[in-house]
Amino acid sequence: WASNSKYAFIGAMRAAAQMVSYEIAMGFALVTVLMVSGSLNLSHIVNAQNTGYFANMGLNLLSWNWLPLLPMFGVYFISGVAETNR
Repeated sequence: WASNSKYAFIGAMRAAAQMVSYEIAMGFALVTVLMVSGSLNLSHIVNAQNTGYFANMGLNLLSWNWLPLLPMFGVYFISGVAETNR
Protein backbone atom coordinates (compact mmCIF):
# COMPACT_ATOMS: atom_id res chain seq x y z
CA TRP A 1 0.00 0.00 0.00
CA ALA A 2 2.84 2.35 0.79
CA SER A 3 4.19 2.04 -2.74
CA ASN A 4 0.99 3.65 -4.06
CA SER A 5 0.74 0.91 -6.67
CA LYS A 6 -2.50 -0.67 -7.76
CA TYR A 7 -0.85 -4.11 -7.75
CA ALA A 8 -0.02 -3.85 -4.05
CA PHE A 9 -3.66 -3.04 -3.34
CA ILE A 10 -4.86 -5.97 -5.48
CA GLY A 11 -2.45 -8.31 -3.70
CA ALA A 12 -3.63 -7.13 -0.29
CA MET A 13 -7.28 -7.66 -1.25
CA ARG A 14 -6.45 -11.14 -2.56
CA ALA A 15 -4.69 -12.06 0.68
CA ALA A 16 -7.62 -10.82 2.75
CA ALA A 17 -10.14 -12.74 0.64
CA GLN A 18 -8.05 -15.91 0.89
CA MET A 19 -7.81 -15.61 4.67
CA VAL A 20 -11.56 -15.10 5.07
CA SER A 21 -12.48 -17.98 2.75
CA TYR A 22 -10.28 -20.49 4.59
CA GLU A 23 -11.54 -19.28 7.97
CA ILE A 24 -15.10 -19.99 6.83
CA ALA A 25 -14.16 -23.56 5.84
CA MET A 26 -12.46 -24.12 9.20
CA GLY A 27 -15.51 -22.75 10.99
CA PHE A 28 -17.84 -25.10 9.10
CA ALA A 29 -15.65 -28.05 10.07
CA LEU A 30 -15.87 -27.09 13.75
CA VAL A 31 -19.62 -26.47 13.59
CA THR A 32 -20.07 -29.95 12.11
CA VAL A 33 -18.48 -31.48 15.21
CA LEU A 34 -20.90 -29.53 17.40
CA MET A 35 -23.87 -30.59 15.29
CA VAL A 36 -22.94 -34.29 15.41
CA SER A 37 -22.51 -34.28 19.19
CA GLY A 38 -25.53 -32.05 19.79
CA SER A 39 -23.93 -29.85 22.44
CA LEU A 40 -21.47 -27.05 22.96
CA ASN A 41 -20.33 -28.47 26.29
CA LEU A 42 -17.06 -30.39 25.97
CA SER A 43 -18.04 -32.97 28.59
CA HIS A 44 -21.31 -33.64 26.72
CA ILE A 45 -19.36 -34.15 23.49
CA VAL A 46 -17.16 -36.73 25.22
CA ASN A 47 -20.14 -38.45 26.87
CA ALA A 48 -22.04 -38.58 23.55
CA GLN A 49 -19.31 -40.85 22.22
CA ASN A 50 -20.03 -43.44 24.94
CA THR A 51 -23.48 -44.20 23.54
CA GLY A 52 -24.64 -45.53 20.21
CA TYR A 53 -25.00 -48.73 18.25
CA PHE A 54 -21.36 -49.77 18.33
CA ALA A 55 -20.90 -48.81 21.99
CA ASN A 56 -23.70 -51.18 23.00
CA MET A 57 -21.90 -54.00 21.18
CA GLY A 58 -18.66 -53.29 23.05
CA LEU A 59 -16.91 -51.58 20.12
CA ASN A 60 -16.42 -48.16 21.68
CA LEU A 61 -13.72 -47.20 19.18
CA LEU A 62 -16.24 -47.24 16.34
CA SER A 63 -18.78 -45.13 18.25
CA TRP A 64 -16.38 -42.22 18.60
CA ASN A 65 -16.78 -39.22 16.32
CA TRP A 66 -13.53 -39.79 14.43
CA LEU A 67 -14.99 -42.12 11.82
CA PRO A 68 -17.93 -40.03 10.53
CA LEU A 69 -15.99 -36.79 10.93
CA LEU A 70 -12.82 -37.90 9.15
CA PRO A 71 -13.66 -35.86 6.01
CA MET A 72 -14.12 -32.77 8.18
CA PHE A 73 -10.63 -33.30 9.58
CA GLY A 74 -9.36 -33.25 6.00
CA VAL A 75 -11.17 -29.98 5.34
CA TYR A 76 -9.84 -28.47 8.57
CA PHE A 77 -6.27 -29.62 7.91
CA ILE A 78 -6.20 -28.41 4.30
CA SER A 79 -7.73 -25.07 5.31
CA GLY A 80 -5.17 -24.64 8.06
CA VAL A 81 -2.26 -25.41 5.75
CA ALA A 82 -3.63 -23.16 3.00
CA GLU A 83 -4.26 -20.30 5.41
CA THR A 84 -0.65 -20.31 6.53
CA ASN A 85 0.45 -20.30 2.87
CA ARG A 86 2.52 -23.50 3.23
